[in-house]
Order: sequence, then structure tokens, then C-alpha cells
Amino acid sequence: MEKIKKIEKSKINKVYNRPDQSGLMYKLYGKSVNIDDYSEREINEMLWVFIVIRNIC
Repeated sequence: MEKIKKIEKSKINKVYNRPDQSGLMYKLYGKSVNIDDYSEREINEMLWVFIVIRNIC
């Protein structure tokens, strides 16, 4: 398994504090509609996927 570079803690905290403004599709594709049910690692992974997809499109 490859390691994923960690995103800054402040950016992860922004997702926890304002999840609707994060742009993450966790409500549609994730395991829960509550952002607090996700670990920091899961948020980190979702943010990297978001960044990659945004750069491809």
C-alpha cells in the first residue's frame, strides 16, 4: 500500500468545521452523511481524490 501525503491539519479542520463548503461528495458517496463519522485519514484521502479529479477535469 502506498503512502498518501498528509494535508495540513488546518485544512482538515476547515472540512470538519464547514463540511458543506468543502466540495467533498461524502454525503453522496461516503459511508455517512455526518462528517464527524470520518477519521482524519479518511478526510485526507477524500481531499486528495478531490484535488486529483479537479485537476483532471
